[in-house]
Amino acid sequence: MTNKTVVKTKLQKNWRTAVMLAGVSLPMITGVASISADDNTSQGASTADKNKGIDVAVDHSKLDDAVKQAQAAGVKVTTKDPKVITSKSTDLERNQKAIAEDYDSQIKAITAAVEKQKKADADYNDKKAKADQVKAANQAADDKYQKDTEQYKVDEAQHQKDMTKYDDDLKKYEADTITHENEDGKTQSNTSDTDQAMKMDKTRPVDNSDVEGDIKPKQTFQDKPNFSKTAYDGGKIMSFDGQDYWGLGESTGVAVFSGHDIIGKTLTKTYKNSVTVGGRKANVTIALTPTKFTGTSDQKPSVAISNNLIDNFNIAHASYKFQLRFNWSDDGKELSLDELNGANKDSKLFFLGGSLTPHRSGKANEYIQTNDAKNAYIGNKSFVSNIKGAPQDGITSYYAVAADKTAEATKAQDEQSKKSGKGADEDPENFAQMVGVTFGEFTTTQPTFYGGGVNTTNGEAADIDNNHFMNFDDVAFNPRPVKPTPPTKPVKPTPENVVEPEKPQSETATQQLTTLLDLPTPTKDVKADETNDANAKSIDKQEVKVGDKLTYALRADALPKDRTTDVTSLTYSDKLPVEVDYESATVTTKDGKTDLSKFVTFDFNKETHEFTAKVSEDYLKQINQAKNVVQELPIIMVHVKANKANATIKNQYNLLLNDGSYQSNEVANKTGDQPKAPEKPSTPETPKTPNTSYGEKPKGLLYASLAAVSLVVGLLIFWKPIKKWFNK
Repeated sequence: MTNKTVVKTKLQKNWRTAVMLAGVSLPMITGVASISADDNTSQGASTADKNKGIDVAVDHSKLDDAVKQAQAAGVKVTTKDPKVITSKSTDLERNQKAIAEDYDSQIKAITAAVEKQKKADADYNDKKAKADQVKAANQAADDKYQKDTEQYKVDEAQHQKDMTKYDDDLKKYEADTITHENEDGKTQSNTSDTDQAMKMDKTRPVDNSDVEGDIKPKQTFQDKPNFSKTAYDGGKIMSFDGQDYWGLGESTGVAVFSGHDIIGKTLTKTYKNSVTVGGRKANVTIALTPTKFTGTSDQKPSVAISNNLIDNFNIAHASYKFQLRFNWSDDGKELSLDELNGANKDSKLFFLGGSLTPHRSGKANEYIQTNDAKNAYIGNKSFVSNIKGAPQDGITSYYAVAADKTAEATKAQDEQSKKSGKGADEDPENFAQMVGVTFGEFTTTQPTFYGGGVNTTNGEAADIDNNHFMNFDDVAFNPRPVKPTPPTKPVKPTPENVVEPEKPQSETATQQLTTLLDLPTPTKDVKADETNDANAKSIDKQEVKVGDKLTYALRADALPKDRTTDVTSLTYSDKLPVEVDYESATVTTKDGKTDLSKFVTFDFNKETHEFTAKVSEDYLKQINQAKNVVQELPIIMVHVKANKANATIKNQYNLLLNDGSYQSNEVANKTGDQPKAPEKPSTPETPKTPNTSYGEKPKGLLYASLAAVSLVVGLLIFWKPIKKWFNK
């Protein structure tokens, strides 16, 4: 309770006392300025450049990670010196946010540089890899060229030798080549320059479509063939109704037609997708007609037809003719003559046309013939060799009429098969030229062939001796020499141009951290009387009297959380004005509930008039142990007494924290006139004995009455100011 409050309360309680004090106190009261809350506003603290403040952490781990990733990606990161931002406690949160936003901006810029660097490096690596591939290919091509050049020299020398031999062989070939015009109008040659153009499918594709004709088969493709017999060469022989059929051992289905009623009847079988001509699939149709029975009375004519083209058919005890037709598999159109025949004497298509087979105990030969081809060839792959004289005995094959089973015929067949190096029916592409005569230069797209002693003029059976129109014994085999293929001279490769990519420059980025310093703001206030209440009312800018006791409150902002540095020293330094006398000091907390005197050492230098309060290391350790929380600092209460009249008492203090010195705001109080010393009262005279003879009342009462009247008059005159003062 202040002096003014005490006075006010007593006057309200005792009117007479108030009246008595009014005359004495009124001049003093009216001379004191009123105090408002606005006068308690603290002033901003100023700081020197050397002040360092308290480091406050702002997380930059993400920025550090971004820098590491950038450096790993090849980005050149320049680290600038940290920026330093000093901040008051009130601005700390705003500055922390601004720094975090700055870090985010740096991260975005660094990330963009990394992406740009990665893209540039990927582009470079791609171009570099391609350039290396080109160089490697150039080197490989050059190495191959050098190697091929060396080999070419060897091959060229050998080619010259081969050409010399070829020229000699060609002269002999041309001298030995014989061409004969046969009686049937065909030109027979002892050589052929062209291989078969029709390629039969060696996998024997099965076509189980029915054989067309007016006769029903005794055995169909759906019936299981009987292969209980084995041929002398290990092959399978199909048997049906006492008749053996050769060359059908690989067939999965065989249709059999037998009996004298088959003579003159045509049996037609189509094999789809069975051959290839010029890389295009074609269907082959065989229309077979037995023309005349050639067996004995205990035999009957019969035909066995396979479900694959390679095995085709086997006929027993009958002469026959058959017609071939060819249709493209994809559109069904018939092959034209241009598609069958080649230029000059070369043929695109050879057939299994000639067959040299012993008949009637091997005493004569017979052939398959046609009137629909201009040329007949005894190919250089045939089993037949060294033909001299006529007829030729002991020569056999699997086709035409049934083979004679004499020991002489069997032996001849075995020897010829072994000599060829191939089995007669293992390779259909070679077989057509291995078994005898083939034909070319067809005059129709549906040629007809005759076999088994058929007269080609009228189609009737003829004497075997009349079936040798094509054979001319002097025309045998004369293999055409193969011209050596000259080696190809290697061509020096032209190296592909190599474009070496330019290695990209490293992208650049900048990292700059920010040091955020919290600058303590010391605050000074002045309180009336000697008090330890830090929250007592301020009397800054108010007038005081000489002899009044005052209390200076020295405080500072709380230390912020997230500090990164220790507080190593904390001192409150107050150079007291000479207009006051230092009396004592205390230390308290913001709430005033904790005595911190054991942690603070006070010192007052009388010569310099400087007061210091130094906080102990033990207290600083407590502060430093919890940097992640806000820490309040001690409040120092300095008790002084005004000692000079008519003076302005100004004061501010310095907070010494670590290496920094921070100056507080300034407080000021004025003092009035020096109070006059009270006059020594005079010794009262001895009162005279009153003269009561006149009935006179005592003068003391008269004086008291006059004083009372004067006071009442004064109160009436000054009533309003007095009332206003009482209501305060």
